[in-house]
Amino acid sequence: MLAAPALPGPLPAGEVLFWRTLGRMGLAVGPPVARAVLRLAGRRLLDLKLKMVTDSGNRGSGKIAGGDLSWLSPDMTALLNAEVRSAQPQRLGDAVTAFASVMSALFIDQRPIHQAIAAVDAPVLLLWGDQDGLIPQSAIDDLARRRPDWERRVFATVGHLLPLEASGGYVEAVGQWLAAGEDSP
Repeated sequence: MLAAPALPGPLPAGEVLFWRTLGRMGLAVGPPVARAVLRLAGRRLLDLKLKMVTDSGNRGSGKIAGGDLSWLSPDMTALLNAEVRSAQPQRLGDAVTAFASVMSALFIDQRPIHQAIAAVDAPVLLLWGDQDGLIPQSAIDDLARRRPDWERRVFATVGHLLPLEASGGYVEAVGQWLAAGEDSP
């Protein structure tokens, strides 16, 4: 099951050129600079994120990270709060390296991901919110074109935080999909 998958979609020619030139250079230079900044300001950035997550004024005022945090239950907010509080600033540099690797796979050389998608030999349920600010419709359409055998479910008025924003619909969709798979020979 893939929910709001960060998989590559088709890129316009101008973006391809950007990622193969300036984008590639940025991914080479950016991570070392970001790691240095995080060594100095990591704790302050985590504290800012904690404030954004827990401050009711911020939660209700709009979208953060591609989703609307005002939909989060108090229990989920408390869990997210605990997660941010336990984060280790000295480990943030590892996240920068991972992010650069993902960006490279999404925008510079998509072939390995496309090969992996083609090689999947299992049923897949693809879930996506039509208000997702991070994963564009074109990426979902590209996946559907590449893998018409994958079942797709689009959630109206839901952003990138689909399992959190529409937990009931998410659980229902996954449950129905799993139950349908049990009924198949």
